[in-house]
Amino acid sequence: MRRIATILLCMLLPYLCSVAATPLVDESDSIRMEGTLDEISVTALSSRKKLDVPSLGLEKLTIQQIRLMPSMFGEVDVIKSLQMLPGVQSMSEGSSAFSVRGGAPDQNLILLDGATIYNASHFLGFFSIFNNDIIENAVLHKGDVPATQGGRLSSVLEVNTKDGCNDKLHGQGGIGLISSRILLEGPLVKDKLTAWIGGRVFYAGMFLPAFKKLNKTVSKSRLTFYDINAKLSATLSAKHRLYITGYAGGDYMALSGTGKFMYANYSATARWSAIVSDKFYINTSFLSSFYNYTGSGSLNALSGQWTSKINDYGFRQEYTYNPDVHNSLKMGYHLSYKYLKSGDTKINQEGIENSMGISIPATNSLETALFVSNAQKYGIVSLSYGLRASVFNNIGPQTEPVLNERHQKSGSIDYGKGQVYNTYWNLEPRAGIAVEFYKDMSLKASYSRTAQYIHLMQTSTAGSPLDVWKVSSPNLKPETCDQVSAGYVCNFFKDQFQISVEGYYKWLHNVADFKDFANVMLNKDVDAEILSGKGRAFGVEFMLRRDIGKVTGWVSYTYSRSFRTIDGINSGHEYSSTADRPHSVNIFLNYKINKWIDVSAAWVYATGQPFTAPDARYEVPDFGDKEVIPLYTGRNTYRFPDYHRLDLAVTFDLNKGIKKRYNHNINISLYNVYCRHNAWMMSFKTNPETNAQEAILTYLFSIVPSITYNLSF
Repeated sequence: MRRIATILLCMLLPYLCSVAATPLVDESDSIRMEGTLDEISVTALSSRKKLDVPSLGLEKLTIQQIRLMPSMFGEVDVIKSLQMLPGVQSMSEGSSAFSVRGGAPDQNLILLDGATIYNASHFLGFFSIFNNDIIENAVLHKGDVPATQGGRLSSVLEVNTKDGCNDKLHGQGGIGLISSRILLEGPLVKDKLTAWIGGRVFYAGMFLPAFKKLNKTVSKSRLTFYDINAKLSATLSAKHRLYITGYAGGDYMALSGTGKFMYANYSATARWSAIVSDKFYINTSFLSSFYNYTGSGSLNALSGQWTSKINDYGFRQEYTYNPDVHNSLKMGYHLSYKYLKSGDTKINQEGIENSMGISIPATNSLETALFVSNAQKYGIVSLSYGLRASVFNNIGPQTEPVLNERHQKSGSIDYGKGQVYNTYWNLEPRAGIAVEFYKDMSLKASYSRTAQYIHLMQTSTAGSPLDVWKVSSPNLKPETCDQVSAGYVCNFFKDQFQISVEGYYKWLHNVADFKDFANVMLNKDVDAEILSGKGRAFGVEFMLRRDIGKVTGWVSYTYSRSFRTIDGINSGHEYSSTADRPHSVNIFLNYKINKWIDVSAAWVYATGQPFTAPDARYEVPDFGDKEVIPLYTGRNTYRFPDYHRLDLAVTFDLNKGIKKRYNHNINISLYNVYCRHNAWMMSFKTNPETNAQEAILTYLFSIVPSITYNLSF
């Protein structure tokens, strides 16, 4: 990670400020800091619509309104926009990994046209995989998740792509300092078949050779990523339509003198939509998602390679029945077969023919869900309620370790190919109510229970793609969460302004965390390194928004706490999770100066993230030498310095507000305007002069200017 950080620092050298020193929470330690497109706006549901929606924590992002939001590297990003909403926080500087209401990143289900995305980031998290040119909308359920969706504890993010234009050829794209993108769309058969294809490429790595005089190792390194999206929309008849969507994207990093690393996401969705009658609809989807990574490197006479992958195949059918104007009933089922290969390694030594290696056995599992829900409205009362029944099966072949009462491996059991050797099931009720008063105010309450059968064994919050996914098993129970929430929404000044307050409390069961000094990577017996217990999270979210007028935007404040209690960790006492950041503030304002100039500003503040650090150290004699052993007395007892930054952007419509056949604009953004050195990661080392232990905090960015030229026709 330090070598990767060095490449990032050198590549972005014009943007980075010098090293600064900052004291850690414990003053006895010393700390050293080392080192747009169409208008996209983040908007929630319309203020009027949000009054009578019974679901709490429901936000919708539309991609037709702001590309005016300040952005890093000039790339407007759906996930970065989500992180400006109350209750949603980034896990680290510039990262696409996010926490919702005190949850872990793997507790967020991310769907692209219904297909699961396991790693939604590029470039160690600084970009998401979503090219905004191809997105129709994005819906985030962070509270009352509908019964039609499940599989994660904290939230569901549904990213839906646009349909192609049916009149003539259209295109749009943008050219930035470090990346560019393009989209072409139009009819293939008039009124029958439309299509679009879009692509994006990151080319900042091509400038690394320019740093030859500064650092020869960095100048020989390579870094790039790409995205390709495509969609076909076919009108089969007046009542039948077919949609086929595909995505492919990958990253490539070659670190001179160390090795190379590649990871990629692929997904495909085929959806058939049928209108049976004016009250009954059917949607049938075939889904597939793939995630894999490969790393290779060499050291002296040794060379090695590591591969890992996830294959996810799904089938989903959903029925919608609207018996009258007051009810909308949905029911259906969802099947998901998952094949996980956590890691295969091959190690070769020069002069020796046979290679060594470690192979983690693959896992096969099937997750099945039946669901039914109803949305109901009578007068001022809106209701939503439903039930989801989920079943999870482990399928052989597999060798499962047997753990004793000390959570250590004492043996193993072999299961044959195709054998269903373990089953979990959960009933997940969901319910919500909204009562509207005086057409301007609404009170809401909801309850939801969710279950999660796949877990991310994450050892870092910096967005490493090397994190290991693991499904539930006899030794790892599924996580469950019960959440209650209540809220108040009020519109005033003729719906120009809206104020909302939402409070929530979450009870988590079987949440997993690692033992101290856990061995995770390429460990066949990783089950013995994982402990489970309970957790709780609670908070209050405040938001004031304005959607109408020359000045629009919002101000939000979130108070949020997140804790875990697990036997064997922190002496069995409750401790803060990595997502426990009590205070956060998000301010976004956009000022439309005239028809062709928009100025926007965003300010973000959050309490520093918890982390575990040694409180002392002791030396042990080791064959005439001394080995330094760190002493940890608690889990996540320290915090990084508080995070805050200011971003600014201005967009110039070069057509001066007049729509023409060709439209273009220029967006200029400044990320981190006042050069705040926000910590990205931390490491420890011994000062050779004082023999004192030092914590080294590495930051990535000071001020980052960017300019992007956008064109549409």
